[in-house]
Amino acid sequence: MDPFVYMLDREAVGLVVNQLFYALDNREWSSLQECFSPRVEFDITSLIGGEKHHLRPEQIATLWSNSLSEVQHLQHQITNLTVFVQNERATAHFYCSETHFKQLPSGNNTRSLNGSYDIHLTKESGVWKIHLFRYNHKFISGNAALKS
Repeated sequence: MDPFVYMLDREAVGLVVNQLFYALDNREWSSLQECFSPRVEFDITSLIGGEKHHLRPEQIATLWSNSLSEVQHLQHQITNLTVFVQNERATAHFYCSETHFKQLPSGNNTRSLNGSYDIHLTKESGVWKIHLFRYNHKFISGNAALKS
């Protein structure tokens, strides 16, 4: 692979990851859906148990919209982003600290989830799209009872 093309593809994959979490934090559901392939292997079993699912982008947006409806503010902080590209396929691995905020009478207003992500992408008509989304949960801190 041409080193210049490789570098551009790595940057483009990183931009998709950033777009996804920026859109999620700001509840920009259309922008979030643009990050995904028509069918996504969606795996958050390390956090909630159960089975991984194959979902459409609109199902993912609805799932997050519903589960985060009571959270007033949401922020993802991504670190150690590592991207590998091979032709029309790419992987992105990174750590993430996610903070939920909801004003409560107790003053115990935040919950943080910490873990890593494995994201697999495919170049579809020249655009990188996520086809595998996996969260690897490590720990929760703060108000673990804060409903999200």
